[in-house]
Amino acid sequence: MNSTVFGLSFVLAVVLLAYSVFYAGNDVYWVFAVAAIGFFLGFLDTSMGMGYGTVGTPVLLLLGFSPKVVVPSILISQFVAASIGAVKHHRFRNMDLTDTKGNDFKLAVLFLAAGIAGAVVGVYAGVKLPKLYVTTYIGLLVMVMGILAIVKFRFRFSFLKAGILSLISSFNKTISGGGYGPVLTMGQIISGNGIRNSVGITIFTVAVINLVGFFLYNYIGGALALMVPLSLSVGAMLGAQIGPGFTRNMKTGRNLTLFGIITLLLGAFTIAAFFMK
Repeated sequence: MNSTVFGLSFVLAVVLLAYSVFYAGNDVYWVFAVAAIGFFLGFLDTSMGMGYGTVGTPVLLLLGFSPKVVVPSILISQFVAASIGAVKHHRFRNMDLTDTKGNDFKLAVLFLAAGIAGAVVGVYAGVKLPKLYVTTYIGLLVMVMGILAIVKFRFRFSFLKAGILSLISSFNKTISGGGYGPVLTMGQIISGNGIRNSVGITIFTVAVINLVGFFLYNYIGGALALMVPLSLSVGAMLGAQIGPGFTRNMKTGRNLTLFGIITLLLGAFTIAAFFMK
């Protein structure tokens, strides 16, 4: 089954890449560059539960793509990566959504319900709020989550707190394209959830949040050019094939500091990239 899924994904990736090359015309070199970025983002996100939009959005902006192209491109390509990643996380038993009485299932349902609400607010706020405020807010929030992980801060879990985390995370995602995974994954971990479960649940829920955000964004902003989202999706589709296997070998105690450092760097990069632009 694993080889079948990979084979079908590879064939689909080749077809999409061929279409992107045809569509791009004289800008064909961008297709391969963007696909390579998508591969890295797909691996990073499905293995760590964070980083796709937080890294991908500023990188694509620095390459000269407009925010109106970048944000929906990130949303739809991450949906592709996260959908594949969620299936693999379940197969590797990083999470279990088949047990309707289990904590994984309950958290996933809560995150989806709160996340869709936050996504709606985020899409509309993204049109109105100055980018400096949005970038600074998300960057600082992500950095704080990283610091809390590094110092091994813990807070008592509750479904109310988990719902608030989901609202904030999905708001971040649809307002800027990033800031979902670092907040939601790290929020689960520092409340006592395991790394593998936290990454798997985040990847499952972010797939749905991204799809909702993408359709809302296009409803408000109009049609989207195809080259960037298609190219990103090709790379992300392949990167997502290997990320969950990396997560399978993680343990919370041994890898918490690593997660904290990566999260802190993602927050700092978010702010720095804005001023570099």
